[in-house]
Amino acid sequence: MPLIAWIIYNVRVIKLARGIILFGIILLALSAYDEHRGIASVMSLGRYPVRLIVKKSEKPDEYRDLMTYQWIRGFLVVLLGLIGIAIYRRMDRLDPFSPDFAGNPEVDELAKTLDKERRNP
Repeated sequence: MPLIAWIIYNVRVIKLARGIILFGIILLALSAYDEHRGIASVMSLGRYPVRLIVKKSEKPDEYRDLMTYQWIRGFLVVLLGLIGIAIYRRMDRLDPFSPDFAGNPEVDELAKTLDKERRNP
């Protein structure tokens, strides 16, 4: 049963990380679309959200600031997903019960040394 739980956990983690990356790519595509049409919009956070719409022709400074926010937000979400995958793969390599276990040279050397000492008292 623990093997099945481990597999389910790993599948969930990798799917979550891939979902985060996909969401970041969608945000980047929407940023590119806003950049192309010259109108940027964003929802404010809080209890009563309000949509802020800025046209490039009317307020170029606010438009550039809003587009910078949108681009950075998209890249940070993609980066978050990539960091999640990197952490997952590192944990998978270090887990001795994982099929992708890379091993540890110090532990292997220690085991060889202990075997030699045990054979030659």
